[in-house]
Amino acid sequence: IDACVVVGATQGAGDARNRGAAVANGDIVLFLDDDVLPFDDRVVARHVAARASGHQVAVGPVVGAVASGSEAGLSLSERSWWSDQATRIARGNALDFTDVCTGNLSIDRALLRSLGGFVPLARREDFELGIRVIEGGHTVVGLSDASVWRVEMCTLEGALERRFKEGQADCHLSELHPTSMLRLGLGSWSDLGRLRRVVRVALDHPRAMQTVLGCVAPIGRLLDRAGSRRRLHRFHDIVGRLAYWSGVGAEVGGS
Repeated sequence: IDACVVVGATQGAGDARNRGAAVANGDIVLFLDDDVLPFDDRVVARHVAARASGHQVAVGPVVGAVASGSEAGLSLSERSWWSDQATRIARGNALDFTDVCTGNLSIDRALLRSLGGFVPLARREDFELGIRVIEGGHTVVGLSDASVWRVEMCTLEGALERRFKEGQADCHLSELHPTSMLRLGLGSWSDLGRLRRVVRVALDHPRAMQTVLGCVAPIGRLLDRAGSRRRLHRFHDIVGRLAYWSGVGAEVGGS
């Protein structure tokens, strides 16, 4: 296989994918994350077959999320989104924009070009592309037998950083596509309950909240070693929400 490596500074993952797509010369562009491995040779073949059947956009499952040198409980929490997506793909129904994930995504190159490529967001650039794909009348299909295996060093610090960036990106995404807001984490405001008071602190003082969250990793490791899975899951849920809303606060400037 002839490979062309594009080297240089970029403005995030979306910009990097645009630059890669710009030098592609095939009819299909297949995007895989840098922390995934194809199960077998069928991954590429299934994406090619989907395009041959008239499907311009297809996603395959990302499974595994192997914990490597990290908190096992956090790995399970991180894995849940991917497991839910794989279930939706397995049902064989048309998928929504929240299922469009560049961890395992193929798209017709001409369509990608006509859409203007990816918008440079901190995260969620794949969700944003999915919105424009679906609004353009195109169907996103799932390929249940085109799985890739995700291998990641899963740490609490890394997970909280991702959640912070997701909060920032969801603000940008909801500005670009207001109707998407309720489908994003922003739509969970009404479900916060008693946590809402602390979330308001995260919104008003996002950097201070980030500093506090940076000190809580030892609590998670203690709960993990103690085998308290229920409390550990609740702990990860709370700090993840606070990191997310801190990202929102950093973007919008307060509650």
